[in-house]
Amino acid sequence: MKKSTPVKKRLSSSKSQTKSKLPKALKAPSAFNACPVSTFKFRTTKDLNTSYDFISQDRAVSAINIGLGIRKPGYNIYVAGYQGTGKTSVIRTFLEKWSKKAETPNDWVYLYDFEKPESPIALQLPRGEAKRLKKNMSNFIRDLRYELPKALQSEEY
Repeated sequence: MKKSTPVKKRLSSSKSQTKSKLPKALKAPSAFNACPVSTFKFRTTKDLNTSYDFISQDRAVSAINIGLGIRKPGYNIYVAGYQGTGKTSVIRTFLEKWSKKAETPNDWVYLYDFEKPESPIALQLPRGEAKRLKKNMSNFIRDLRYELPKALQSEEY
């Protein structure tokens, strides 16, 4: 009985195959079409109002609006698409638009739990208080670094 040997086929990467699949190059006059300025009802784009519409994205816009309208824990918005297609700028624009109307949320601070280091303690504070807490804690630590050695080296200790 004969053993069959696998046949290796090499994919051709010749330039002649590639060239035949490419469209013909455009000539310069075909690549540009001037628009008569008289068709525009504005002088510069600065005269236009800001638009939050995204062309041909009705389904995506609707989904984002629904997602932003859900105000319950555990709901998130996931955006998928090719890199460089404007996903981040679209979401940022929506969030900026929504945040202008929305109430400023409370602050959240995560504190180290010495008994369970793998599980920080979540602390909700009134808006703006987290910054104040951070400043106060920094001042407290600075003062401790100065006062604690002084107290431990004192005669009373």
